[in-house]
Amino acid sequence: MTELSTSGGAAPGDLTPEQATQVDVAEYELRRLGLAEARVLHRGDLAIIDAPARDLSLIANSPLRGEVLRAVSAAGFAHVALDLSGRA
Repeated sequence: MTELSTSGGAAPGDLTPEQATQVDVAEYELRRLGLAEARVLHRGDLAIIDAPARDLSLIANSPLRGEVLRAVSAAGFAHVALDLSGRA
């Protein structure tokens, strides 16, 4: 489930156990909010949410936006970004 890379150019899968837990907790919370296909990329204190294109406006708009921010921040990330490219 956790196959995302850390900052600093580490290869995919090179997360520490603590970083993997952060990603797992953040993704669990996103699923709880109805975002079953969203994934979290770990970049130091930044979480990048990678989601299908159809979910981008849902994530970016209130009231879900605030819930997403709280959930991902509670997983231990200081900053949260949304990848606007969106998966097909």
